[in-house]
Amino acid sequence: MEELVNHFQKHAQVWEKADPIEADRIEISEIWESIDSAGEPTVKHTTIDAHNLKQWLNTTRPDPKKPSPFLSRCSLRIVWVKIDTNEHVHYMSASQINTVVNSFELNLAYKYYGTSAAGVTEFSQYNGSRIPSQYAFSLRPKTAAIWAREPESNTIQAIFFTVEDHIKSFQLLLDRNWRMLDQDMFIAFLCSTMIGLQVDQALTKINEDIQGIEYRTGVHGWNTDLTKLAPNGLEALLQKTGAMSTKAVSSLWKLRIIKNLHYFVSEQLDSSVSTEALTDDHHKPHDDSEDKGTAEDEGGPPGDCTGRQNDWFNARRESYGRLRSVIALLESRTQEQHNRVEYLQQRVQLQTQVIESLIDHLDNLTVLAQTEVSNRIASSSHQETFSMKALATVSMAFLPATFVAACFDMSLFKWDSSEMSGVVSPRIYLFFLVAGVLTGFVFLIYWRWMVSQKKEHAREAEHTPWTMEDDKEKTVIDNVIETRRWVSKSLSPAMRAR
Repeated sequence: MEELVNHFQKHAQVWEKADPIEADRIEISEIWESIDSAGEPTVKHTTIDAHNLKQWLNTTRPDPKKPSPFLSRCSLRIVWVKIDTNEHVHYMSASQINTVVNSFELNLAYKYYGTSAAGVTEFSQYNGSRIPSQYAFSLRPKTAAIWAREPESNTIQAIFFTVEDHIKSFQLLLDRNWRMLDQDMFIAFLCSTMIGLQVDQALTKINEDIQGIEYRTGVHGWNTDLTKLAPNGLEALLQKTGAMSTKAVSSLWKLRIIKNLHYFVSEQLDSSVSTEALTDDHHKPHDDSEDKGTAEDEGGPPGDCTGRQNDWFNARRESYGRLRSVIALLESRTQEQHNRVEYLQQRVQLQTQVIESLIDHLDNLTVLAQTEVSNRIASSSHQETFSMKALATVSMAFLPATFVAACFDMSLFKWDSSEMSGVVSPRIYLFFLVAGVLTGFVFLIYWRWMVSQKKEHAREAEHTPWTMEDDKEKTVIDNVIETRRWVSKSLSPAMRAR
């Protein structure tokens, strides 16, 4: 097994490499309880000086010189290694981590956890006799845990690699009196509970966000009110629904991990359900009374060692049943969370479709508005063209006559005569004759020019090869017309009023 783990460590690393930073203070947690499980356990969260790390690792029992009402033992010891996923560092040096790993005998689990993106694994070894199993849990990139039970002191010893916020959450869970520390799967239970709480928080946030989007789009429950439509910021809402979809997928992934954890814990409990597993000598708590006398000599309660061991075995059976019940409850809750995620995913997908439809709807309205503007521009251009034609027509009508009048007024023509009488000259017909003929000639030339322009455009259209762009333009225009008709029919009176 060790060769295979070494191969994975060398060729299958999935966790990003983190730079170690030597810690001056090391954060730890301990749970102390009486050997006969009487009284409340004592939970300690503290930091120790890095120079005192080895001394702390060698201490699993209280100072025998200090009197205590009960014979106590350390049931759980955890070393917290804080990691920073943004800076890619962890706040313990490699030598400090190796010191803890070697003391806790977690070498295989430590080598393996970095090769696992998500899941829990047991490392069982045999060296003539069974060696206590090591366990590794990994949830990349923020949480990993490795642990094993120390056989002599019967203490669960664990190392957590996680971010600072998760450390606080784990410590809050440890503060509760679970009374399941006799089970090796207590750490797996902690990880499952912690991930479940993260899923609950994520789903609550998704539900709040989707309700806000439903109000913005005007589609909420059975009440669909288009008057509450918010046309602005739809692209931002679409991005938000995408982020919620990603979060929902992440929650589903975590729920699968939780289900695998529950299955793993159930298998481990099944393997230890026999009487032999519950009464094996390597599970017994280490008791110095065999070497140092009775419990009274050690400051413990009156009675012999056998009675305390029987109490311990009874407590272990109770913790087994308690863990069974808790896992069953968590399995039921996980299924409930799974159903909730699927429901929220459907709501997010529906709102995504609604927002996309609204964006298309507004785009169509924009196209229609642009078409309307183009129509107005074309109408204005047509009016200007008509005005220019009218101006040209008036100019053509008066310009020849003005030209003739100016010519007749020149000194080349002598119209003064004593024989003429009256207001109008008898030769006025000459003006109308010349002006009329000239005006008709100008209009004829203009008409011929217009006809020739039309024929030239017709010839160019006949010789121009056909392209798909013509049909595309026609298709676009047809689509715009159909969209405009559809919008006119589908818009509610309230939206038209707006």
